[in-house]
Amino acid sequence: MKTLILYSTKTGTVKKCAELLAKEIGRDVSIYNIADGVPKLDAFDFIVCGASIRMGKLDKCMKNFLETNREICRKKFALFICCGFDEKAEQYLSGVFPDTISAKALIKASFGGELKADMQKGLDKLITKLFLRANEENENFVMPTIFIEEIGRFADRIKELSI
Repeated sequence: MKTLILYSTKTGTVKKCAELLAKEIGRDVSIYNIADGVPKLDAFDFIVCGASIRMGKLDKCMKNFLETNREICRKKFALFICCGFDEKAEQYLSGVFPDTISAKALIKASFGGELKADMQKGLDKLITKLFLRANEENENFVMPTIFIEEIGRFADRIKELSI
């Protein structure tokens, strides 16, 4: 089964997760950043779309892609997000994707996230630095991380669906 992983990223976290997912799937996988273009979807049996959540919203590039490429619903497909706030992951998974796309996805998951102030720009960089500084002494604060195990489970489910 030919699998396509499409992603959009601002700081590189989604790209890192897409690469880890491709490695876990193992064979016949192509990865594309949608900012660089998208191959013909007809050439693939399974499509995975991944994007970041920023300020509670799906990355604009991925949202635009999904809204203008509804033919993805005729394929087997899955969705993942990278989100620094795991406690809101379910809310984001059910609310940020276009309804018709979300309802037909075979798999949806959050792969966690990272807070990298050095990779941010402008106001995002300032907000991230202020947030991290405000939580320096908060003993309950847990720095966001990528969920490697969830990526493995996601890949296993894709492999199961290809049988």
